[in-house]
Amino acid sequence: MAAHLGGGVADVDDGGIGSARVPAEGPVLEPEVERGADDDRQVARADRAAAGLADEQVVPGGEAYAPGNAVVGGFIDRVEEYPRGSGDHAIARRGARGSKTAWQAMAAPDEDAGRRVVVVDLKTGKSEDRTNDDLVAGDAQLSAYQLAVAQGLVDGADPGALAGARLVVVSKTIGESPYRLAHQHTLGGEAREAFLHAVAEAARGMAASSFVAAVETHCQGQRMAPVCRIHTIGAVSS
Repeated sequence: MAAHLGGGVADVDDGGIGSARVPAEGPVLEPEVERGADDDRQVARADRAAAGLADEQVVPGGEAYAPGNAVVGGFIDRVEEYPRGSGDHAIARRGARGSKTAWQAMAAPDEDAGRRVVVVDLKTGKSEDRTNDDLVAGDAQLSAYQLAVAQGLVDGADPGALAGARLVVVSKTIGESPYRLAHQHTLGGEAREAFLHAVAEAARGMAASSFVAAVETHCQGQRMAPVCRIHTIGAVSS
């Protein structure tokens, strides 16, 4: 896993994120950053880890790029740290079927930890419809971010204080809140195993010597139809 903190590691003490206002209930972790030569994004370098294809377990940093491993990379918008007992943003959350009370407060592996660490992915698109916890429970992107923190790959983020990852949907409102929040709880147990299995399966498929053309599910949609014409248009000459 190439774990980067980037795409704007924001200081949200004043509650501002671009043109949206998302109150911060705790400080944002401030990693040591590098500024790219071609853009203004702040990118913090971290070690890398991977999932082994044989046992579907995490492979530590120095062995990540050995043969037989699936390396996952990405950028994290920001990492937040809250005092224990805060950071749930109740005003911005709904549970299943729109319930105001059916959501679960976040927790950390080390319940004695005085802080709670949360990975945040900002969503600005108006089409984003993942606006409650149930809809992000198995989200692979948030799971990858959590794995990076859990493996100690994000400087300054205590793995024992990891309380999950979340989408902050700034293009949607709810009640008096100018944003919505969908929280994925701390990755562990069967959920962690399922994520690592999915990573390994994807890597096996990408490394295969042949691929099955899924015409019905892939080639007939409006987006991919031009690319898939070799599968969907019959021969016009013998």
